[in-house]
Amino acid sequence: MVLSKYITDIIDKEYPQILSDVPLVDIVFDLRSIGLISDDEVDKLKDGCQSNKERIFHFIKILKSRSDDNYFQFCCILKDSQVTHIQDLGRKLEIEANASRNERDNLTSRNQATSSRTKASKSNI
Repeated sequence: MVLSKYITDIIDKEYPQILSDVPLVDIVFDLRSIGLISDDEVDKLKDGCQSNKERIFHFIKILKSRSDDNYFQFCCILKDSQVTHIQDLGRKLEIEANASRNERDNLTSRNQATSSRTKASKSNI
């Protein structure tokens, strides 16, 4: 499993804010409790990194190897934070992903409808 392209694009776009705002060391146990990261990954992120920037870098690599559902779980953990700007970031990441998914789904539906009409008109010839 890997994240959908639209979600990795959002992570890449919002990386500077994730880097500056997410206190990863404070949420690693929450991430573990939902199964998003393993015990070994907790140890690496908590004790094996020199700085929060390094933790975020390694966590994003882990997150990109997970499912879209895991991304939304990460957003929920951020939204459950006691810190308002982290809650806001969680909502922002979730909203952007939902908007991108809806846009992608609408494009797919339109393309399928166009393809069906094209096939139907060709069969009538």
